[in-house]
Amino acid sequence: KKVLSSMEGVGNVEVMITTTNTTSSLFGAEQKNSDVWGVVVVAEGAGTPTIDARITDAVLALFPIDVHRISIVKMTEQEEGK
Repeated sequence: KKVLSSMEGVGNVEVMITTTNTTSSLFGAEQKNSDVWGVVVVAEGAGTPTIDARITDAVLALFPIDVHRISIVKMTEQEEGK
């Protein structure tokens, strides 16, 4: 959230990340993993192709997910004031 909101033109943001929990066994040791399933970013500056692309690129740099699992939406004026 802090990284995204510090990007030029993005403004205030809210971020929701959904994960899936998986369990794997490696050489008899059980490991629990959380994989990112999807990311929603609500941002003041969203809604223009340039800003949306910057936000998407940042999310892709942080999480190994497909681009269709990222949603960028413009923050409502009511939320911008908070």
